[in-house]
Amino acid sequence: MAEDWCAAATRRVKHGSDGVWLRFGPPVDESFMSKMFSIRFNPVTSGAATVMLFGFVIVLLAIGVDREGCLVEVDGKFTGSACFTPRIEFQFWMKWVTDCFTWLYIGSQDCW
Repeated sequence: MAEDWCAAATRRVKHGSDGVWLRFGPPVDESFMSKMFSIRFNPVTSGAATVMLFGFVIVLLAIGVDREGCLVEVDGKFTGSACFTPRIEFQFWMKWVTDCFTWLYIGSQDCW
């Protein structure tokens, strides 16, 4: 009689490997070491995410974004522009936090 596929799958899950998921670390049991110092991950998803992340970084490095601005394509050529969006956005939020939460900072100084 063939082995029950459900029992085999349950055994794989119990021992830390379910299909493409891998587990590294101490043997599977109820101990603190087994729960806190084991790593489970899906190598297919992890590999695809790594390729996408480094691909995105390489593309941005190849384009050559300027520190003080962004590149705008005009007539097939990239030219610099003073539109560094993160700086503009960050300055807005810094002002908003200062306006809305100065009272919290002043009040927290009494706690020390």
